Amino acid sequence: MKKDNITRYADLLAALGSTARLTIVRLLVKKHPQGMMQGEIQARLKIPQAKLMPHLAKLQQQGLVRSRQEDQYLYYGIDVDLLEDLLAFFYAECCVRRRVVDWSKVSERKDELITENHFLYIPEDDDLEHLIDGAIYDRLGGKSLQVLLLARNEAARLNHNFIGTEQILLGLMGEGSGEAARSLKSWGMDLVQTRKEVKEFIGEGRGTGEEVPLTPKAKRVLEFSLEEAIAGGNLLINTEHILLGLIREWQASWEIKDTLSVASRLLSQLSLDAKTMMEELRSY
Repeated sequence: MKKDNITRYADLLAALGSTARLTIVRLLVKKHPQGMMQGEIQARLKIPQAKLMPHLAKLQQQGLVRSRQEDQYLYYGIDVDLLEDLLAFFYAECCVRRRVVDWSKVSERKDELITENHFLYIPEDDDLEHLIDGAIYDRLGGKSLQVLLLARNEAARLNHNFIGTEQILLGLMGEGSGEAARSLKSWGMDLVQTRKEVKEFIGEGRGTGEEVPLTPKAKRVLEFSLEEAIAGGNLLINTEHILLGLIREWQASWEIKDTLSVASRLLSQLSLDAKTMMEELRSY
């Protein structure tokens, strides 16, 4: 391959080599072909305009992102042809020319990522999208999205028309395979027993069949989760970040002498203190 072509692909990969820019590309792929306005992208990333514009400029410089004027608004969109070209480069070099990579295994791994890992697709996820801040929703890993869907199921189990911190805690345990589930189990929490304790705390509701929103404390947990993911340099919110969010909500409520949420009361019954829990989770 010619040197200038290798330089070209290296520049494309460099443009994708930051959390913010990769997130922008992911957002624009999701919104293709409509695209997004600058304000929408900024709201999703929760960064100032002064920090967003250099990222957009870098992506535009390499041709990955293009802008168009429509009804006095500037829209940004992804160049799908260029993404296809980049993928073709890897396919040709690694799978055809050198046969270093077995494409069938790549396909298998792709399926694993879609169904089991960070990019899990669940048809019902759109039912949650309008309930969660866009900047948070777009960062949810597959297992974290599954946690919130399970939390909604836990609310339905007791006929409650809200998703609270206790349902999120049960969702973390019910998911079963994430770091949060493993930590909670090692700390001595059991899903069946915790369900019983939650029922004792909040009782059964009457269930009107209406939309099930998140409580203010549950929303706060997700805000803390996003902060933890960003602080740890993670593109996506994983289950350990949600558990960290629960623990931080517990601490914040305790510091201002606010009423503790059900999840906070359950976590406070464990033998470990909040600081030890957070240190363990942040070490993953």
